[in-house]
Amino acid sequence: MKKIVLLFAVLIFNINAFSQINFQKGYFINSAGIKTECLIKNIDWSNTPDQFQYKLNDNSDVLKNDIHFISEFGIYDEAKYVRHTVELAKQSTNLSNERVPKYTTKKLFLKTLIEGKAKLFLYKDAYSKKFFYSIDNETPQQLIYKRYKTNNSSIGTNNYFRQQLINNLKCDIVKKNVLENLSYNEKELSKVITAYNTCFGSTTTSFQKTRKKGALFNLNIRFGANSASYDISRRGRAIDFGNNTAFRFGIESEIIFPINKNKWALIIEPTYQSYEATSSSRVLSRSTGESSVDYKSIELSLGIRHYFFLTNKSKLFVNLAYVNDFSFDSTVNLGNDSLVFDVRSTNSFAFGVGFKHSKYSLELRYISDRNLFRNEDFAFDQSYSSLALALGYTIF
Repeated sequence: MKKIVLLFAVLIFNINAFSQINFQKGYFINSAGIKTECLIKNIDWSNTPDQFQYKLNDNSDVLKNDIHFISEFGIYDEAKYVRHTVELAKQSTNLSNERVPKYTTKKLFLKTLIEGKAKLFLYKDAYSKKFFYSIDNETPQQLIYKRYKTNNSSIGTNNYFRQQLINNLKCDIVKKNVLENLSYNEKELSKVITAYNTCFGSTTTSFQKTRKKGALFNLNIRFGANSASYDISRRGRAIDFGNNTAFRFGIESEIIFPINKNKWALIIEPTYQSYEATSSSRVLSRSTGESSVDYKSIELSLGIRHYFFLTNKSKLFVNLAYVNDFSFDSTVNLGNDSLVFDVRSTNSFAFGVGFKHSKYSLELRYISDRNLFRNEDFAFDQSYSSLALALGYTIF
């Protein structure tokens, strides 16, 4: 089993080498205004980037460019980032007592959300989201929203962004009472910017991606085979019950998080498994007959999964899970009636690698060592581990 653990470590460490990096058709414009068509690595940036990786074609090397040399880059039909030098409100992880923000001049890529006579941009970092707007191609201005500590230590909110929009979005469609109650979020800000463009007959282009709300849920039926081994020893005497292959069946619930292009998931899977074996070896002098194991359990795995996309329908994945084992009607007999122990197994970990195409999946999973019973009188050393091959089908 040690060789199996090493194999899994190598597979997990090198899996990126076997997966195709997700490059999509895009472009960049350098500081001299020259546009280059290319393939950009789409990592579905959580925070606004200041650099990106690209290839000139499918067979070229991976190159890198950054904000110092690029004025704009984008992925067609998905994302657009434009470089601007803006006044950015300073921030920290702690709330200050200052209601009015202090500013610093910074060169940033701003993510374009709405384009037209009026534009809406987003800048996001580890601390917060900041929205910017621009009318008639002027330099983007930050829409001010700031939380701060008041004199009585409560939390106050500076919603000056509402007044900014009231002052600048002069249009019959954009009602003042709507702006006075506007929330500082992408959905509501996009609506008023789009309404303003409509008021002036300006074509609006949206770069916002349509996402399903919340997490995605899959239910997978999984069946296959376990190849398990069990050995027990004490003071130099050992019983090796050997490898035994048996049927396994499970139902896996998979909750895919709507972040990082749906690459992360929570998995919960109850699985039925069994192991039966006999041996004529003895581990105690009191052993008189044949030793045997009759072990059945439900393994409840709770873990995380990470996907590596190959195509729109094909992907590799790796799993790490904690396995709670619930045995039933199970015993270990070490040679006579006084050495029969009910199985009360310990928990373990599972490591898996697999491939999924459309609704079908195939996974190789190693489940680490566990004890099958506890006995303080004899202090046995035990090791039960298994290697599972599971074929899955996604019901929905």
